[in-house]
Amino acid sequence: MDTSTIIWIVVIAVVVLIALALIASASRRTGRKRQRKQASEMRQDTAEREESVRARESTAAETDAHARQAKAEADAKRAEAERLEAKAETRSHDAAIERDEQHDRSRRADEIDPDHDRDRGQRGDRRDGQGEDEPRRR
Repeated sequence: MDTSTIIWIVVIAVVVLIALALIASASRRTGRKRQRKQASEMRQDTAEREESVRARESTAAETDAHARQAKAEADAKRAEAERLEAKAETRSHDAAIERDEQHDRSRRADEIDPDHDRDRGQRGDRRDGQGEDEPRRR
């Protein structure tokens, strides 16, 4: 091979290398441009979703506040119910004691009443002729 052929081969190789470098550079620029566009779209989508996320967070916070309020109200009602239950139990106990005392007083009155018919648990009235001490009038 002569020198001019070698020079032409070298020139063609250099031109091919330069062309490949330009193609690679253009490809990188296109790729970067595509990546920038994709990143921009992602940022825009993120910004649009940010409002939705904040709205959901706000709704979640409101729901949590309502839940805490409802729980506090339920706890207060439970405490009130327990208080009323204890009060009712105390009153029922007091009424039972009073009922027993009343029954005891009634029984004691029957015991000391001379007109009380102990066999039948009834009081006989001597004035109507039905008592024990007076004979029956016909």
